[in-house]
Amino acid sequence: MSTERGQGMAEGKARDGQAPPNSIEAEQAVLGAILLNAEAVEEVIGVIGTDPDFNFFSETHRMIYKSMMALYADGIPIDIMTLMKEMQRRHPKHTNVSYLGELTGAVPTSANVVYYAKIVGDLALLRNVIQKCTLACQMAHQEDDPQTILTKLEKEVFELVQAGRKVKMVHVREVIDATLAQFESQMSETGIVGLATGFAQMDQMLGGFIPGDFIVIGARPSTGKTAFAVNIARNMSFSKVPVAFFSLEMRKEQIVSRMVTSITGITKDTLRTSNHDVTREKLRNATDIVKQAPFYVDGTSGYNPLEIRSALRRLVTKHKVRVAFIDYLQLLSPVTRSRNRNEDVAEISKLLKETAKDLDIAMVALGQLNRDGAGPDAGMANLRDSGAIEQDADVVMILKKSKKTTGHITAEIDKQRNGPTGSFEIDYDVSTQLMSDVGTWSYSRSSTYPARQKTFTDEDKQYKIVNLGGVSVQWDDEIQF
Repeated sequence: MSTERGQGMAEGKARDGQAPPNSIEAEQAVLGAILLNAEAVEEVIGVIGTDPDFNFFSETHRMIYKSMMALYADGIPIDIMTLMKEMQRRHPKHTNVSYLGELTGAVPTSANVVYYAKIVGDLALLRNVIQKCTLACQMAHQEDDPQTILTKLEKEVFELVQAGRKVKMVHVREVIDATLAQFESQMSETGIVGLATGFAQMDQMLGGFIPGDFIVIGARPSTGKTAFAVNIARNMSFSKVPVAFFSLEMRKEQIVSRMVTSITGITKDTLRTSNHDVTREKLRNATDIVKQAPFYVDGTSGYNPLEIRSALRRLVTKHKVRVAFIDYLQLLSPVTRSRNRNEDVAEISKLLKETAKDLDIAMVALGQLNRDGAGPDAGMANLRDSGAIEQDADVVMILKKSKKTTGHITAEIDKQRNGPTGSFEIDYDVSTQLMSDVGTWSYSRSSTYPARQKTFTDEDKQYKIVNLGGVSVQWDDEIQF
């Protein structure tokens, strides 16, 4: 056994002569326990997974474990005889029958195999951390652009984190309380399980935006998908839900301008023709409200999903962000560019989905439809560049110009993993970029706040006022426009 230890130390010498973290004895114990009890392989996989190159320090042990995984995959019991034949077939140079026999004597029983496997896995992570740090030093000497270094390093670290994740099965009692809380929230007066969007019909169908969900909103250009996202983000942030908005197409000033315009009704035409004193007062009042909203916006182009993930991790930690908007998905750069655009977008979609789940936030990605999506029958199959988007998404919503009413758009929920599909109509004032549930528009002449509020009319002509940003508006009379 000491011979193998010497081989392992030699093959892993660091530049300073110090061997990376390893325990040949623990590796021997893991392999020996599997040979003593073939069923122990499933416990080992649950701790360190199936990748021998990542987990084992000794090259011989890597070959042995790789052969064990091949036998396990083929449903062949693992013992000295089957392992020896597999080794001779796959790795004849590393086949040592006497050493395989010695492994069975490395441990008296397989009872502690999980403990040994955890040692092997922890040391493997430490070795790979050292490797990534060494890579970072090399890049720092070779690269001129620090952002390029950080992006590459973040990708390496992300892959390392993913490699360290193994199966974590838990008893139902550990999740039943959270499940009960979801049922109780569904029985609440609002019926909203997740985060309210300010669009009553959408909240009723989706139960709000659920943290952990990946939500895709697709549309052809100039349909109103950015306006829809900005309106949702505004509603949520005005309700004190921290929001992050990544605009890869428009400058951040344009996004904020849309927010201000949507609540003041001030357009470019208004600025040219209106009473400037009144307009300035409206703008000041509106900007005071916007400043108080927990709304974080980034107008940088060319981000990749890992850069988005890194920024969101900081925002979640520091500002408790609950929902993120990406405008739009196909403008994100792939982490590793391939020759196939569909593969690039599939990687982007997968990483956004993982980010939503890992950070427990609602991830809302806008997406372009292909040219075939310009027709009335457009659906999620028309999302541009990759079918993986519709597979990864928990919710897919397609926006179209309404067939029924001018000034409306139709939102079709084509996919909802945990609920019904269907459609609803949205009022869309293109001049002000304001969207809301279909109803009656009113405003108060006497209000000091630039009051453009939504009201809903019932059969008795009574109006329920929806407050905007916690601002109480005194309604003196109703004026239609």
